[in-house]
Amino acid sequence: MKTNIIYFLVVLLLASCNHSQETSLAQTNISDPENKVFVKEILNHDQSKHLGFDSLNGYFGKEKKQLSIKFNCDTANYTLSSIIVYEGEKVIQKINVNKEVSTFDFSLTDWNFDGYPDITVLDNCGSGGCAYWIWNYSPAQAKFIYNKELSEKLGLELDTLGKFIIFHYREGFSNEIWDSMQYVNNKLSFIKGVQRERWTDNSGKSWVKRTSTRKINNNLEINIDSAIVTNSP
Repeated sequence: MKTNIIYFLVVLLLASCNHSQETSLAQTNISDPENKVFVKEILNHDQSKHLGFDSLNGYFGKEKKQLSIKFNCDTANYTLSSIIVYEGEKVIQKINVNKEVSTFDFSLTDWNFDGYPDITVLDNCGSGGCAYWIWNYSPAQAKFIYNKELSEKLGLELDTLGKFIIFHYREGFSNEIWDSMQYVNNKLSFIKGVQRERWTDNSGKSWVKRTSTRKINNNLEINIDSAIVTNSP
């Protein structure tokens, strides 16, 4: 009799466990630690498909048609694989990039001041400034063209008031150069520049020299400020 009771309890326990497993599989019971890890992996996988995509909207061309620019990214390897340009649901341009990025920073910026925003991807930033990948919008071709002159140039800046593209070169504390450029007849041309040099002489005095250069009638006018002498702390 005792043996029969034990056998009955064992069978009942096995049946209960089997039912519990079937219920767990059917309902995805995340109270089970193993299931919780499994579900968490699925959620992360689903989210990663969205984390790697970003999009911007802008108006382009004389018709001011609205375009959507989507950035396809590999978040695991910090790689921008491609840029897709849509008009509505229609793909009108695909740009293959396949470049590593330090951060996913995208914008529409009018670098050449022609009234049309340009695709801008932050490449990297350092002590010398920031560098970008830039695709200018061409109204004649109705698509974006990669700008080799501006892209990947460290220290690129914009003067939106004066409408200058500035190449800011820095060699540490001792030497800095600001070259202000503009597009003239679709050609990037030097307009004016400033160079600041700083050094300390053998007596411990600090010197600052400022050289201004301006292009006037295809000639360069150069002005050098008087050296400023200050006492070092």
